[in-house]
Amino acid sequence: MKKKPQTPLTEGEILRQKAEEQLKRKSSKTDLKRSEEDAQKVVNELQVHQIELEIQNEELVQANVDEGVATQKYAELYDFAPSGYFTLSKEGKITMLNLKGASMLGKERQRLINNTFGLLVSHNTRQIFNNFLSKAFEGKQDESCEVTISIDDNKQPLYVILTGHVPENSGECQMTMVDITKRKQAEEALHHSYVFNETILKTIPFGMDIVDESGTVLFQSDSLKKIFGESAIGQKCWDLYRDDKKQCSDCPLFKGITIDETDVYESHGIRGNRIFDISHTGMMFEGKKAMLEIFQDITERKQAEEELSMKNSMLNTLLANLHIGVYMIEVPSGKPLLANEASFNLLGRGILPDAHSST
Repeated sequence: MKKKPQTPLTEGEILRQKAEEQLKRKSSKTDLKRSEEDAQKVVNELQVHQIELEIQNEELVQANVDEGVATQKYAELYDFAPSGYFTLSKEGKITMLNLKGASMLGKERQRLINNTFGLLVSHNTRQIFNNFLSKAFEGKQDESCEVTISIDDNKQPLYVILTGHVPENSGECQMTMVDITKRKQAEEALHHSYVFNETILKTIPFGMDIVDESGTVLFQSDSLKKIFGESAIGQKCWDLYRDDKKQCSDCPLFKGITIDETDVYESHGIRGNRIFDISHTGMMFEGKKAMLEIFQDITERKQAEEELSMKNSMLNTLLANLHIGVYMIEVPSGKPLLANEASFNLLGRGILPDAHSST
């Protein structure tokens, strides 16, 4: 069968055909370009996502490192803190403790785990600890107590302050232990010193007081109160002690207080015209300059000295006016003690080598 001859295309049809082919070619290039752009976007997204994963991984690794460092620091702070840290069960068993706590108790940490803490407390303070632990679990606030730890019968007891805290919804008590042994020893030494000083103040025969720079009495011993019959605390010393109620003209307070410098004055007209030797010593009292005054009543001694002086004067006058020789020697040494002028005239001054007068 013979093919029909094709009808020649018109110019318009040819132009249309060319235009359609060109459009197809353009469309093909555009689709390919879009496909390449889409593929590039996907590649970029994958690359960004990969970088994000790498960054997240680095951050995770650094976080693990930081966590390890923090954990190490926490462990060091926990173990080597200046206080003992303990975790106790409701029954008082040690479930955890730091190295400092074990060191304070003088035992290895592992040997203390699951031991009852109360058994380490001395018998005379154990009930105090038991009450402390009960209140810590019953209450909602921190509890504290002071107890003695008996580590060894041959060693000094350990004085400690315990502070316990039970977190909410927790069955364990977090407890700190602070060693106050040195403080307790210092307090005991201070107490003994105080008792000793009190004993001295009550037994010495002298009256004592302490005055500040203005002469106000800050302290007065019992002996001084007995001497003057009343307390002078807060008063000027001269208002109570002196008959004329006036400050002595030679009072050492006029020249000021010098620490550790002592002056002694003989004061007359003290409470009924009596005579006192008063020692004044500069010192520090309650953080301020002050003066310690020690009173010694010498009235009787001064009267005896005056009587003896009068008798000696009368004896000297009598010996000087005697026309007979008086010569006194020590027995059995024979040492010359006394000779009057008449004895010198009879025996010569050589009988009393150092004599320069009639007696």
